[in-house]
Amino acid sequence: AERTGARHLFNSVKFGRSANFAMSQASTDRQRVLSVDQEIAQRSIDGGTGGGGKGPFPKFLLDNLFDSSLPSVVASTQVPDGWVTAQSFDHGIRHDDNVLLTVGLPWPPLAETLLKTPITGLDLSFRRSSRTLTPDEQFAFMAERAARYEPMVEIIDATAEGGLMVYLQARAAGLPARACSFTARTPGAPGMRIGNKEYGIQALQRILSWGLPVEPDEEGWISDWSKVKPGGRFGLMRFPLAGNWIKLARQLARHRRGDVLFKQDAAMTAVMLECWVYRYLERGQSAAS
Repeated sequence: AERTGARHLFNSVKFGRSANFAMSQASTDRQRVLSVDQEIAQRSIDGGTGGGGKGPFPKFLLDNLFDSSLPSVVASTQVPDGWVTAQSFDHGIRHDDNVLLTVGLPWPPLAETLLKTPITGLDLSFRRSSRTLTPDEQFAFMAERAARYEPMVEIIDATAEGGLMVYLQARAAGLPARACSFTARTPGAPGMRIGNKEYGIQALQRILSWGLPVEPDEEGWISDWSKVKPGGRFGLMRFPLAGNWIKLARQLARHRRGDVLFKQDAAMTAVMLECWVYRYLERGQSAAS
């Protein structure tokens, strides 16, 4: 099949949230006060928006990431031997998507291996409701798909109480759950601590551009793409460009540093996943140097 790339992905969708999941005013106030990054808290807890900026994912990166020749769903029985699966779950409140991303990858995730055999999207599932799903319903949606693929890790957005309740249920059920709070801080560029969300977006930038002549700036962002020339193999991940994956492609194409008015539920599943993968890559690079 001819590869067409990520085209027609620039329809912006505004969003609005009137209330977060099952949280009293006291609990939302408490979560907001405890959040280190208030801009992220505004989006994750209140449903608000942040400031704008230039998108971190140039079109040529997304053209390389999304491949129309890949099937939109790969059954667990078709996952190659020697691969593991991993999932990330972003829970939604009323009128938002609950999103579960499943990928397969060779293990351990070494850069030289992934350049030849990239992380591959296996399934991207959505569940939307006109009301906020209960924790039991959200967990059931996630657990049913976890049973299909038996992931080695289930990364769950636990920024606010709704996601935290799903995470606790997953742990109690024996799933390999790992909580990801976008308001928590982690080491970023030398001498800096940044939010997990910012770290994950930077990690996604680096995984998609691996093998290109680019370097992060002093804040950890890749913003100078002037040395990139056409041709050559780069990037450590490939996703289909069909079905639900088109929505993810649009969200990444329209993403802006600071969350400007665009839906990003699917994009955040990729960000959470790369938080996890990139830490393994960092360890591998440190061991080799």
